[in-house]
Amino acid sequence: MYVDVSWKSVLHSQLEREERMLKLYQMKAMLDGENMMEVYLEDKYVSFGWEELGNLEPISLQKFTAMRVAVLQSKTISDQPSWFNQWEEIQTFVYDMQDGDYVIVVNADTAYIGDLGDYYFVHGLETAEINSCHRRGVTWIYSIPVRQLPPQLQSFANEPANVSAYDQPVSRELIEQWISGVQQQYSTTSIKEALVTKDMLEEALSILQAAMRSDDADRRERAAIAILEYAKQGVGGGA
Repeated sequence: MYVDVSWKSVLHSQLEREERMLKLYQMKAMLDGENMMEVYLEDKYVSFGWEELGNLEPISLQKFTAMRVAVLQSKTISDQPSWFNQWEEIQTFVYDMQDGDYVIVVNADTAYIGDLGDYYFVHGLETAEINSCHRRGVTWIYSIPVRQLPPQLQSFANEPANVSAYDQPVSRELIEQWISGVQQQYSTTSIKEALVTKDMLEEALSILQAAMRSDDADRRERAAIAILEYAKQGVGGGA
């Protein structure tokens, strides 16, 4: 499919971002009892559940609010849908967040800060993924130990809400100022190294060593090449 993105539309989008005061949001790594941080980093998105709501892209905020009023008028508290108590969080994620805003997600001792993209809905997910159908793309920018964040940012990132907004507007410069001197530029390589444990590497090497003793010459060759590439990168030789 061809999409015409002219320089004028790109410039207009950039000007809109510069004129609008940017916001910072916090979200949780845990979603329906599952830690999503590794997936968020690898696939570059954040998400929430409530698949039964369906795609909210074509639903305006006005119509979404009308849905809430209709639920209030037609159902008792005990009959309200499961997502109703998180109405404000859903509204924040879908309607309040904007392209260019920032998100901070804390996982264990590390905080990850990213640049948010547009909201989108993913159809046809497997059952195990159904809780992540409502998504926003993220360009991850920084990872930093939580203890090195400014106190006000630590408090904000640890708020109990699944999604919430910081009470002051932000800018890229302000975020850089907050973490100046302790920032660690996010990169795919560094994240992958953090996610791959020593035990996993040792198990992979054992598999390759076994493959080198295979009766299949092609398999032996591929295993040998993989081990040589690993040694060449210097990941494990002297560690």
